[in-house]
Amino acid sequence: MGDVAKRKPKTPPKQHDPTPEERDERVTIEGIDAEEALKRLLEFIDRELSESEHDSVEQHLRICRNCCSRMEFESRLKDRLSALSSDDVPPTTRDRVRELIKRF
Repeated sequence: MGDVAKRKPKTPPKQHDPTPEERDERVTIEGIDAEEALKRLLEFIDRELSESEHDSVEQHLRICRNCCSRMEFESRLKDRLSALSSDDVPPTTRDRVRELIKRF
């Protein structure tokens, strides 16, 4: 019984960093990876992509849970922001937002 108390708990094995091939296998879906899908996400939501680009992003979103969650968040955020009246925004806040936009 004394030996049981002295044993160290097993630590889970360290995960190795995925090789580029493993990374590509996990994130590339229908020729588009998660990074590319996220870059095109706002254009996808705004329907500004070509038909083939839209189809590629849409296919990726159907399979990739992380990107799909991000798309849902961005869509809801856009809807909520669109529903706001500009009259509700104080002039100082409006000016700060304009300045931030200019910096991009």
